[in-house]
Amino acid sequence: MKLESTLNQRPGMMHIAPLLDVIMLLLVFFLLSSNFVLRSGVEVTPPVSRSVLETLPTADIIVVTAGNPPRVFFNDKEVDTEELKLKLAEEKDVPRRQIVVRADRHTDYGMVMDIVNLVQEAGLDTVLGTNLDSAQP
Repeated sequence: MKLESTLNQRPGMMHIAPLLDVIMLLLVFFLLSSNFVLRSGVEVTPPVSRSVLETLPTADIIVVTAGNPPRVFFNDKEVDTEELKLKLAEEKDVPRRQIVVRADRHTDYGMVMDIVNLVQEAGLDTVLGTNLDSAQP
């Protein structure tokens, strides 16, 4: 006994639903797994520069805010200089570790240099984070 369907056949629409599922999954995958820009959760306005460096996916971020007194964050957690020394000492064992120092443009230059000196004393590579000057060619 052969059973036959009584539904109308729509050959073009049958394959669109799985195609849309795959497209949506790829879109979600790329949006959630992409790492376009290395950013910290602490908002600062760094100075402007015309130079561009490649992204550093394994770098840690130190943020220095403007204010009296300036606040220092290591990977989004507020630290003082003694805690920062300990955190940097832990990072020393990791090979080829970079530290990005993002400081507000109104932060005291001496404070930024103190942080950079701490990073250098720990034997880590330092990169100063800036904003790209889009007005310059």
